[in-house]
Amino acid sequence: MVDRTTARDELSALVKTALAGETALEWRYDDQPGDAPDAPATWVRLSIRHTASPQRTLGPLGTGQRRYDTLGLVFVQLFTPMGDGLLEADRISMVLVTALRGAVTTSGVKIKSVTAREIGADGAWQQTNITAEFEYHETA
Repeated sequence: MVDRTTARDELSALVKTALAGETALEWRYDDQPGDAPDAPATWVRLSIRHTASPQRTLGPLGTGQRRYDTLGLVFVQLFTPMGDGLLEADRISMVLVTALRGAVTTSGVKIKSVTAREIGADGAWQQTNITAEFEYHETA
C-alpha cells in the first residue's frame, strides 16, 4: 500500500536518481533550513506537495474497501549561474523532464504532466522550475 511517506520517499529518490550525474549540484529541501549557496553554484530545491484525495469507491470505513486517488505536485526549482544563455538550465532541466515523463515508482506512484518553465533572474542565478503531477491510490 502507498502512503504519503512512501510516495514522498519514492518521488524524492526518482528526482535524485535522475540528477545523479549532476555531481556539482547542491541540494536544498523544504524541511531543512538553509540559504542559497554562494554564487556561482548550481543548485536545486525539491518540494513535494499533496493537493487532493478524492474518494473513488464506497465501502465501510476502515475495511480497506474505500479507494482514494491521492494527487500532488513535485516541484524542482533549478538555479544556474547567470550568463550562459540558459545552456546549463536547459540541459539539466531536460535530463529531469525526460526521466520523469511517464515514470511509475515501485509502489505505483504515477508521474504525469511534466513541464520545465523558465522563471528568470533570481539574484546571481537563472531560475527554471520543473513541475510534475503525481497520483497514487490509497485505501481506508
